[in-house]
Formats: sequence, structure tokens, C-alpha cells
Amino acid sequence: MENWFSYFVLWSSWIIVTFLLDKTKARFFLGLFILSLILILPYSFQMRVVHIGFLWLCMSAIGLFLFVRFGRSQLYLNVFMTFILLCCYTSIRLLQLYDPVWFIYMNQHWTTSVLYSVLCIYLVSSYRERMVLFINGLVYGELLYWIVLSVYFRPIYIGDTTFIYISAISLLIISCWSFLDWCLKGVAHAVQKNIREKKTL
Repeated sequence: MENWFSYFVLWSSWIIVTFLLDKTKARFFLGLFILSLILILPYSFQMRVVHIGFLWLCMSAIGLFLFVRFGRSQLYLNVFMTFILLCCYTSIRLLQLYDPVWFIYMNQHWTTSVLYSVLCIYLVSSYRERMVLFINGLVYGELLYWIVLSVYFRPIYIGDTTFIYISAISLLIISCWSFLDWCLKGVAHAVQKNIREKKTL
């Protein structure tokens, strides 16, 4: 189920980017990046007792690259918000592990994704900033989660199927909310423009 949903979200994203966005270099590289994620999704490598998913590594590199591009003016604020998100992700997953009674009637993956996505949407308003914080919060939250577990549990699986599934759900929630927000702003702008035109008559 996890792999099917993850592939569905990634292929849907690739279709939207390829056929709905304007023909630019950014569209080409974004589509290529999504295809690369689809290809590396099931693969990982091992260093002794540590298994690291290629998807997690790729997301870490992209997240760090986008994070640096924000500039120094927003650096401390973005670091702080990323810290909040990674603590949210790690805390929820540890709570599900150590006290699962709270999540008997709720799907753990969807609970984590919804809470994480809502916090990400609340912290920033633009879709680009949400994506940067979404990626960095997830990858470093996953790293912190396994650092804590490494004291009690071996081997370690950084970027496992649970991480991929939560990432796919969170991406879908944030994208749908941002699209809905964009539509509502467009409707509001059209209504205000219509009112101003009527007043000038």
C-alpha cells in the first residue's frame, strides 16, 4: 500500500509538471528530478548496521541546496522553523512507538502526515517556502528519529518505506492546500476587480 501510494503521488506530480506548467528550463529539470525520485525510490545502501535510502539522500541534498538559496536574511528564521518541524515529526513518531494506545483508532502514517503538514502550512504562506521547509523538516526529523532509536534498536533504516509513505501523503496535503489557496485568491481577486469596474460605471 505504501509503495503504491508513493508512486501514485510521484507520477501525478510528474504529469502535472510535464503537461500543465509552462515550457521552461525549470519545468524540464523539475520533471527530470521527479523521474529520478521514481527510479531511486526502492533502493538503498548499507554501511554496517545502517541502511540509508537513496530517496532520503536525494531529498537531503535538494533540501540543503534550496535552503542555502534563501539567503542570510532569512537564514535564522528558516533554521528555527525547520527545527520546529523536525521536532514535530520526531516527537509524533516516537510517541507512536512508545505509547501506541493513543493511535489505536487512527492510521499512524496519516496522523503523522496531517499534523506535520498542518504545522508546515501554518508556519509559512508561500508554496516554495513550504516545500523547502517540508523537505528539510522531514529528512532531519527522520535522522533525529533514528539517532534516538539507535540507542535501543539495531539495525537502523534511514529513509525506509514509512518515511517515503509519510513524505508522499504530506506532499499531497500541502500541494492540495496550496492549490486551493491559490484558487480562492484568484476568485477573490476576480470578484474585487468586478466590483471596482461596476463602481467606475
